Amino acid sequence: MRSDKRFLVVNNASGPLTASGWQSIFPNFQNNAIEEGLMTEEDRFGLHDIKRRGTTDTQGTAEDKLAATGHKSRRMLEIYGKSIAGVRAPK
Repeated sequence: MRSDKRFLVVNNASGPLTASGWQSIFPNFQNNAIEEGLMTEEDRFGLHDIKRRGTTDTQGTAEDKLAATGHKSRRMLEIYGKSIAGVRAPK
């Protein structure tokens, strides 16, 4: 299968993982990561946080972020992009 046609995460039959499948495996994924010491209970995050983090971490201009994330408007970037503004220390 061509790489552009492959799914990033698949089910046991190598097909696309359904929404209900995501909802089922995601808590197990985090529980296993906690048990293995890869993350702590305080590090838990939701599926929606992945898109927010990807938007925030994408380098470049607003247009670059729109292209990378698939958002349709700059307003969505404002909602999902949560970069911490740089602030100068007081003198």
